[in-house]
Amino acid sequence: MNGWIVLRDLVDKAVCAEIVAAWRDEVRPYPGPLLRQLSSVPEVHALSPDGWVVNPVVWPARLPIFPRFATSEVSVMRASGLVAAVADWLGGPPALLQSAYYESSRGTSPHVDFNPIERDGPMVGAWVALCDVGPDAGRFFVVPGSDRLPRDARFERFAELAWAGYRSAFVEGGGAWTDQAASELWAEIEAERGLERVAPALSAGDVILWDRSVVHGSFAPRPGGGPRHSLLMHFVRLDSVADRVDSVV
Repeated sequence: MNGWIVLRDLVDKAVCAEIVAAWRDEVRPYPGPLLRQLSSVPEVHALSPDGWVVNPVVWPARLPIFPRFATSEVSVMRASGLVAAVADWLGGPPALLQSAYYESSRGTSPHVDFNPIERDGPMVGAWVALCDVGPDAGRFFVVPGSDRLPRDARFERFAELAWAGYRSAFVEGGGAWTDQAASELWAEIEAERGLERVAPALSAGDVILWDRSVVHGSFAPRPGGGPRHSLLMHFVRLDSVADRVDSVV
């Protein structure tokens, strides 16, 4: 499994289509600012040259002004075996730590996830394809074997730089040097270890699960590549946050 797995047809395609329709009908036309995942501040839609929204909206469930779209996370979890798969991976009931909706993106440099509750605690990411994602749409990638790399000083430096660049990617004037430094450092490690980035072809309803220790990211979309409607979710064990959130079971 190499720290990640693709689960085919996990989510009913009709559910995926309804979530995308809710985005198009309710959220896409909205002219006001909405909280975004990377900048963590309210922003209006930022569009690619092809007209796709590239700044993902965080926590659909916390947007009651969009009644259909706000059911996205619950609809996915109720219409699939996602919760069971994550619970099996974590070894106990999961809690949803974060979610975000992507229509497209600018691409995400290689990075590893941090568990903000328990630094060394388990965390699983889920990338749910809500449409068929074309080869030029900015596919999600993982680096098999990266979870088994020694966590030496160089890797920890990469992880810290990559996370800083990832979090500030949408902040004007911020993160450029850290992102470049992390990318260059990772390229060295990748070449030395003979690692490769793998971007599985995903259709609506397919899901990638990965351990937080796996290096991952997404390729930059190419002109005419189409959208990559998707729901990004991160889960931790419920018992690590029992006094903060509700179970997703």
